[in-house]
Amino acid sequence: MTILGVATLPEPSKQQGVVRWYPWTINNKYYTADVGLCVVPSPFEVTAEVARSLQAFIVYFDSAEASGGLLSRGLDSVGPWLAVVEELAPEVLILVCDRVHDNGVSRQQAQQWCLAHAFELVELNPEDLPDEDESTGVKRIVQALNANVWSSVEMKDEHNQGFGLMSSLVASRHNNPRPKQDSNSPPLPVEGGDDGREEENTEMAANGDTGVNALDPMTDIDIQELASLTNGDADAENFERLFTKLKEMKADESLSLHPPWSWGDEEETTRI
Repeated sequence: MTILGVATLPEPSKQQGVVRWYPWTINNKYYTADVGLCVVPSPFEVTAEVARSLQAFIVYFDSAEASGGLLSRGLDSVGPWLAVVEELAPEVLILVCDRVHDNGVSRQQAQQWCLAHAFELVELNPEDLPDEDESTGVKRIVQALNANVWSSVEMKDEHNQGFGLMSSLVASRHNNPRPKQDSNSPPLPVEGGDDGREEENTEMAANGDTGVNALDPMTDIDIQELASLTNGDADAENFERLFTKLKEMKADESLSLHPPWSWGDEEETTRI
């Protein structure tokens, strides 16, 4: 099963060279959001359109590959993507493999890499089944994407009261870029740029209308806490508590808020 909820991928809605887009609508208890899955084969194929709209990043590596049992070629293949991730700073970062291997990339190696680079490790077919209250595989990836605050979010009727506040906070996050980190490779794309280099590993990037960033760290945490309500287990009291907190934040003169986002046409919706 794919993130789109189908056994096999449909024809892409858009294609630019090797970069392919697949439309996806997130529809949960609290909100809907038009996003898209964007498949990019290598960091050198990242287009300007993808770069300016990235909100989440999912990368797959072959955990069965290792070099001398010490340094995994699988994780090395993800290395070239780090410059892109550091520059664009998407909120969701997921490292995916079929399963960790003692003779390839071990669980310890994968988890240490994820800790160093702020990724979440997700195994599609883990050898050890997760606890009853834990998710893994595609289900866990979908949960993480549901918990993100997408720029195209539309709150459902019973939660519309909080939509304007949430939209304002989301807009502020997306309009205040993080400081950029120095990196030697690969350079970010510019409009009209063309680089023919390709890598073998396949990427999936979840994205929105602009480059991603954050407000005050506590504000960022509050927004993510609100987004976590999308797991379906939150009660009304929890939602009201967060809504009250958002109202207090909006009233705080130290927080610069922008008007709720005005969404464009289909070409400007969030893309994965």
